[in-house]
Amino acid sequence: MVDTKTIRYSVLQYTPSLLRKEWINAGIVFHIIEDKISYFVSTKNLSRIKSFNDECNISYFKAIMGTFHEQFDYPLLNQTTTNDSFYNFDDIESEDFLEKRVCNYANEFRFLEVRALSSNNYLLEKDLKNIKDNYLYYDKPANKRIDEKTVRSLLNRQLRIRFNKLSIKKYPKNGNIPFISKPIFYFKSGNDYYKTLTFDYSNDSSANKELKCSIFDISEFLKSPGKEDANIIFIVNNNYKDKISIYNEFIEYIKKVYNNSNHKFFISSVEEFSICKKTKIN
Repeated sequence: MVDTKTIRYSVLQYTPSLLRKEWINAGIVFHIIEDKISYFVSTKNLSRIKSFNDECNISYFKAIMGTFHEQFDYPLLNQTTTNDSFYNFDDIESEDFLEKRVCNYANEFRFLEVRALSSNNYLLEKDLKNIKDNYLYYDKPANKRIDEKTVRSLLNRQLRIRFNKLSIKKYPKNGNIPFISKPIFYFKSGNDYYKTLTFDYSNDSSANKELKCSIFDISEFLKSPGKEDANIIFIVNNNYKDKISIYNEFIEYIKKVYNNSNHKFFISSVEEFSICKKTKIN
């Protein structure tokens, strides 16, 4: 029997200086309501933390990670509840269990908006591992890191929860476009076509190749009959900043080519999209 489970999670970011606005993923906290558990996973790549901030006291960093384990691990570490607000797990079955806790952090260590992924008892362990491998990407050697196909699948599944609330059509037809057999877009709502992009590639050449293919596919799609009023919305995962030069080049290309076009292009991260926020490109 397949039992549906919802994975709720939030990514911890380490920001040594709010003025410089530089950040690095340092951990993830998970919450599975149906199993009444929550736990924190911290990065194992402390050398990357030290390279990111050579003034970081690693002993201090480890100590902070330890406090997150104490505050979130249940029932792995916390077998009983206390009167302390951080360590009271009476609301472990509440949907806003994480939201009420991660909102307390906003300075050197802060948590991103809580996200959700629909899973089940068969996929749960694999999904948890894939989420961890995605956001703590550099914890593994290059030849063992999560691949682009798995990242894209995760991103699309995360979006389903949001899209299920809308009137949408999944995998809209491309039309009679030569040489393009696979669906170009993941969702369609009215004249809005949604394309998921990921920048989780091991090298720049792979990212460039993927983006060139996407641009070609979309260009051919917009030339097809009945697409005069089509709008394109790109949804990207938050790791795009690891490839910020390629990301910026992609945005500038869209601006240049479609500057005077009737077609409107937008871009949004998954977090931004969850609160209906998107940025106009052209």
